[in-house]
Amino acid sequence: MTRNTSIEARSDDELETVLACPECDTTGIRSTVRDTTEHGYACRHCGATFDVPVERQPYDQSGLPGVAGRLDRMDPDDVDDQMVTDGGQELVIVSSSAGRRGNTTYHRSDQCGYVQRMAKTTEKPLAALAGHYDPCSSCAVGDVDEE
Repeated sequence: MTRNTSIEARSDDELETVLACPECDTTGIRSTVRDTTEHGYACRHCGATFDVPVERQPYDQSGLPGVAGRLDRMDPDDVDDQMVTDGGQELVIVSSSAGRRGNTTYHRSDQCGYVQRMAKTTEKPLAALAGHYDPCSSCAVGDVDEE
Protein backbone atom coordinates (compact mmCIF):
# COMPACT_ATOMS: atom_id res chain seq x y z
CA MET A 1 0.00 0.00 0.00
CA THR A 2 1.44 3.38 -0.95
CA ARG A 3 1.44 6.31 1.42
CA ASN A 4 0.03 9.63 0.38
CA THR A 5 2.84 12.05 1.11
CA SER A 6 0.98 15.17 0.07
CA ILE A 7 -0.17 15.66 3.65
CA GLU A 8 1.04 18.44 5.88
CA ALA A 9 4.11 17.79 8.00
CA ARG A 10 5.23 19.61 11.12
CA SER A 11 8.77 20.90 11.30
CA ASP A 12 10.65 21.90 14.46
CA ASP A 13 9.36 25.47 14.37
CA GLU A 14 5.73 24.26 14.11
CA LEU A 15 5.15 25.90 10.72
CA GLU A 16 3.00 23.84 8.41
CA THR A 17 4.91 22.44 5.47
CA VAL A 18 4.11 20.07 2.63
CA LEU A 19 6.26 17.60 0.74
CA ALA A 20 6.60 18.33 -2.97
CA CYS A 21 8.27 17.03 -6.13
CA PRO A 22 11.69 18.63 -6.72
CA GLU A 23 11.05 18.64 -10.49
CA CYS A 24 7.59 20.22 -10.86
CA ASP A 25 6.81 21.41 -7.29
CA THR A 26 3.44 19.63 -7.08
CA THR A 27 2.44 17.95 -3.82
CA GLY A 28 1.05 14.91 -5.65
CA ILE A 29 3.82 12.50 -4.72
CA ARG A 30 3.71 8.94 -3.47
CA SER A 31 6.11 6.57 -1.80
CA THR A 32 7.47 3.84 -4.06
CA VAL A 33 8.73 1.61 -1.24
CA ARG A 34 6.84 -0.24 1.46
CA ASP A 35 9.67 -0.24 3.97
CA THR A 36 9.49 2.94 6.05
CA THR A 37 13.27 2.94 6.60
CA GLU A 38 13.90 3.37 2.87
CA HIS A 39 13.01 6.42 0.82
CA GLY A 40 11.80 6.47 -2.74
CA TYR A 41 9.15 8.69 -4.24
CA ALA A 42 7.42 9.21 -7.57
CA CYS A 43 5.50 12.25 -8.77
CA ARG A 44 1.95 11.65 -9.95
CA HIS A 45 2.10 14.78 -12.11
CA CYS A 46 5.39 14.66 -14.04
CA GLY A 47 6.49 11.05 -13.44
CA ALA A 48 9.84 11.99 -11.86
CA THR A 49 11.37 9.59 -9.34
CA PHE A 50 13.50 10.86 -6.46
CA ASP A 51 14.79 9.97 -2.99
CA VAL A 52 14.17 13.23 -1.14
CA PRO A 53 11.09 15.41 -1.68
CA VAL A 54 11.21 19.17 -1.23
CA GLU A 55 9.69 20.50 1.98
CA ARG A 56 7.99 23.86 1.46
CA GLN A 57 5.25 26.11 2.76
CA PRO A 58 1.81 25.38 1.27
CA TYR A 59 0.68 27.92 -1.29
CA ASP A 60 -1.91 30.39 -0.05
CA GLN A 61 -4.08 29.99 -3.11
CA SER A 62 -4.99 26.81 -4.87
CA GLY A 63 -3.05 26.85 -8.06
CA LEU A 64 -1.87 25.09 -11.11
CA PRO A 65 0.75 22.36 -10.72
CA GLY A 66 4.13 22.35 -12.37
CA VAL A 67 5.59 25.06 -14.58
CA ALA A 68 2.23 26.77 -15.12
CA GLY A 69 1.78 27.10 -11.36
CA ARG A 70 5.28 28.45 -10.82
CA LEU A 71 4.73 31.07 -13.52
CA ASP A 72 1.33 31.95 -12.07
CA ARG A 73 2.80 32.47 -8.60
CA MET A 74 5.74 34.59 -9.78
CA ASP A 75 5.74 38.35 -9.46
CA PRO A 76 4.85 39.74 -12.93
CA ASP A 77 7.97 41.94 -12.89
CA ASP A 78 10.19 38.88 -12.40
CA VAL A 79 8.69 36.66 -15.11
CA ASP A 80 10.72 38.18 -17.96
CA ASP A 81 14.00 37.89 -16.04
CA GLN A 82 13.76 34.23 -15.06
CA MET A 83 13.69 31.15 -17.20
CA VAL A 84 11.29 28.46 -16.02
CA THR A 85 11.54 25.24 -18.00
CA ASP A 86 9.85 21.89 -18.09
CA GLY A 87 13.15 20.22 -17.29
CA GLY A 88 13.80 19.33 -20.91
CA GLN A 89 11.30 16.49 -20.97
CA GLU A 90 10.43 15.15 -24.40
CA LEU A 91 6.66 14.88 -24.74
CA VAL A 92 5.11 12.21 -26.93
CA ILE A 93 1.53 11.50 -27.98
CA VAL A 94 -0.38 8.43 -26.82
CA SER A 95 -3.97 7.34 -27.16
CA SER A 96 -6.07 8.26 -24.12
CA SER A 97 -6.96 4.57 -23.85
CA ALA A 98 -3.31 3.49 -24.13
CA GLY A 99 -2.47 0.52 -21.96
CA ARG A 100 -6.10 -0.44 -21.34
CA ARG A 101 -6.66 -1.97 -24.75
CA GLY A 102 -3.18 -3.26 -25.39
CA ASN A 103 -2.22 -0.12 -27.32
CA THR A 104 1.34 0.59 -26.21
CA THR A 105 2.60 2.77 -29.05
CA TYR A 106 3.73 6.37 -28.69
CA HIS A 107 3.95 8.98 -31.45
CA ARG A 108 6.38 11.86 -31.89
CA SER A 109 4.22 13.86 -34.32
CA ASP A 110 0.61 14.97 -34.26
CA GLN A 111 0.73 14.76 -38.07
CA CYS A 112 1.07 10.96 -37.96
CA GLY A 113 -1.83 9.24 -39.73
CA TYR A 114 -2.41 6.99 -36.73
CA VAL A 115 -2.71 10.00 -34.42
CA GLN A 116 -5.14 11.67 -36.83
CA ARG A 117 -7.47 8.64 -36.54
CA MET A 118 -7.42 8.52 -32.71
CA ALA A 119 -10.57 9.71 -30.97
CA LYS A 120 -8.67 11.13 -27.98
CA THR A 121 -4.97 11.69 -27.38
CA THR A 122 -2.82 12.95 -24.55
CA GLU A 123 0.80 14.07 -24.23
CA LYS A 124 3.06 12.33 -21.74
CA PRO A 125 6.75 12.66 -20.92
CA LEU A 126 8.65 9.97 -22.80
CA ALA A 127 10.60 9.16 -19.62
CA ALA A 128 7.34 8.38 -17.76
CA LEU A 129 6.52 5.58 -20.21
CA ALA A 130 9.55 3.75 -18.78
CA GLY A 131 10.20 1.44 -21.72
CA HIS A 132 6.71 -0.07 -21.63
CA TYR A 133 5.71 1.62 -24.89
CA ASP A 134 7.17 1.28 -28.38
CA PRO A 135 7.71 4.07 -30.92
CA CYS A 136 5.32 4.32 -33.86
CA SER A 137 7.03 2.89 -36.93
CA SER A 138 5.71 5.72 -39.14
CA CYS A 139 6.93 8.46 -36.79
CA ALA A 140 10.27 6.73 -36.18
CA VAL A 141 11.31 6.54 -39.85
CA GLY A 142 10.18 10.05 -40.68
CA ASP A 143 7.26 9.12 -42.93
CA VAL A 144 5.25 11.92 -41.37
CA ASP A 145 4.73 15.17 -43.27
CA GLU A 146 5.86 17.96 -40.95
CA GLU A 147 4.41 21.41 -41.48
